[in-house]
Amino acid sequence: MRLTLPIPFKLSSSSLSSPTSTISTTTSIIELQQHIINSNKPMNQLTKLFKEISIKWSSLTRSNLKVIDQILDPKMKSKSLKLFVNTKLKGDITLDLVRDELIRLNPIGELDGVEVLELPEDVNRELFDQHQHGSLYLPYSFVVPGGVFQEMYAWDSFFIVLGLIRDKEIRLAKNMLDNYIYQIEHYGMILNGNRTYYLNRSQLPFITQLIKLIYPTIPTKHSQSWLRRAIKASEKYHEYWTTGNHLVQETGLSRFFDSSPDGTSPPEIVHEVDRRDGKTAHERVRKFFRDHHQAGIPDYDILQYYDPINDKLTEKYMNNDRAMRESGFDTSSRFGMFNAKVLDFNPICLNSLLVQMEFEIHELYQLLHENLLKSLKPNHTEVTEEDINQMNLKKSMKKTEKKSKLWKFKSIERIKLIRKFNWDSDDGMFYDYDYVKGERRKYLFGTCFLPLWCGFASKLESELVVKHALKGLEAEGGLLVSNVDVGDQWDSPYGWAPLQLFGVEGMKKYGFEEEAERVALKFNSMVLKTWIRTGELWEKYDVKKCNEIVDLKFGYATNEVGFGWTNAVFTRFYDLLSNEGKKKLSEINEDIQQAEIKETIEETQVEKVKDENEILGNLIGRINELDPNRREELMKKLSINEVSLKTNLDSDEDWIEVGRENV
Repeated sequence: MRLTLPIPFKLSSSSLSSPTSTISTTTSIIELQQHIINSNKPMNQLTKLFKEISIKWSSLTRSNLKVIDQILDPKMKSKSLKLFVNTKLKGDITLDLVRDELIRLNPIGELDGVEVLELPEDVNRELFDQHQHGSLYLPYSFVVPGGVFQEMYAWDSFFIVLGLIRDKEIRLAKNMLDNYIYQIEHYGMILNGNRTYYLNRSQLPFITQLIKLIYPTIPTKHSQSWLRRAIKASEKYHEYWTTGNHLVQETGLSRFFDSSPDGTSPPEIVHEVDRRDGKTAHERVRKFFRDHHQAGIPDYDILQYYDPINDKLTEKYMNNDRAMRESGFDTSSRFGMFNAKVLDFNPICLNSLLVQMEFEIHELYQLLHENLLKSLKPNHTEVTEEDINQMNLKKSMKKTEKKSKLWKFKSIERIKLIRKFNWDSDDGMFYDYDYVKGERRKYLFGTCFLPLWCGFASKLESELVVKHALKGLEAEGGLLVSNVDVGDQWDSPYGWAPLQLFGVEGMKKYGFEEEAERVALKFNSMVLKTWIRTGELWEKYDVKKCNEIVDLKFGYATNEVGFGWTNAVFTRFYDLLSNEGKKKLSEINEDIQQAEIKETIEETQVEKVKDENEILGNLIGRINELDPNRREELMKKLSINEVSLKTNLDSDEDWIEVGRENV
């Protein structure tokens, strides 16, 4: 007879298989393999990931229904619960109204530890201590990126809304856009995030794109008034970016800037601690400057940014550090080591998006103008001047038409300036312009695709950018941020979802279908494989090694899970893929499933041998109790010895029967 054993087994932890099953009897490894293949077919991983992303929007949503969840800040040491409300910029809200609303929406006693406070007029003076900081009131629900980032972020929210629209979460998407508008009306801009320590800066602007996407969902009865309000907010936000310290008079282009008092450190820096040595981001920068200030570095004179006598970062460094955070690219060497010269630059990303913003405000005024016409003649027949005079709309229509032309002119003028200062015809590349030095910084960076994504690059410019950018930035998992590796998260070997989107959609817009498909498939393949292995979607990836593991020397040293923009870009890329591309992604999914099955079979074989040896060991123990003559006879018959416990079970099928007869 042949040995039969019960062998329980599980698929690997990353598998999405059916529940653990037990094999009651097997007669061979071949039968065991067939059992695993037939009765434990994993669910489709790709389908599962789409479902998880759709569900994840809910887990990442914050609202006034659970106000404590949105007030708690894992980035700050203080756990005080403060919610600040600004009632001064627009008089449609009071502190009492907000407090009453929160009491009504939350369970009894939930707000006992929450302070609802009026936002001070001089935030820089009165919120000087991190323990004084808190959350900023927003009226509508919103989706957070994930991880330690538990607030509504400016540019993250754009990508998140794209994902929400794709998953038909239209109401939540509109809520986030309405929060954009509310922030402009009550805080003067779209905030970096809705915390008091973000009140002095914004992030890259995308509001007009979202207005165009959301407007068709607005009920007709309210659409005109909502559109007027949205346009007004957009114009005010554009003014934020194109006046005062954001405007560089020498070039007519804009830059990043944080309006906090000179020399102040960003309060949120306290969370950027490297768990390996306990040092903050600024302590690591100081160490670098301490070690290099005598030898120097090519980017700039370290002594402008570091005081070696007092081992202290200078006011100039701090001002640039805060401005870097408005860019969203913290940290990188794009604007010099640690982005410490960002105030000296007209960035290609910001100015490209301002071109888009200006042109889209032009389009929104056109839409407003067309709607006025429709309100006169629903059947779209010709409208006479007499009709317009009778409806007293001539003045309004002329105004919208004039505004539309003005904004189109603004966008055209900015394109001319970008070509003058940011376009490098020798390299065939869009770079950031250092207006202090009067030269372009030839630092290849993923934002070079933004003129294509925004649609104002010429055909020749697009061809050159695609050629040179792919040569320098394309990797196994998509697009590198840059081709420079110095230990920053916004440099090589890392890749981030937003820059993948700019690259892929920019190339697709200009007819580079094959290249766009290839990069999108690379990125989605990496995200899918990493999710199957880790069960998470990540803030950023190592696109050279195609994993989530980061080894960062500067900035915050973690990789956060969630993650809003990764979720959105993954689903958006899938929709952009051709049928052949989708098939390839599915084949990757099937390959992973087969690898899991193979791994399971190998693990099961090991367990089978372990179980057989355990039985054999017990049998030998029983044999040892016999008299020496019978013991020697059995050991010889079973082909085993006490030292190695080796056995040849397959060739000696009757060993167990012999054992039973003799024990």
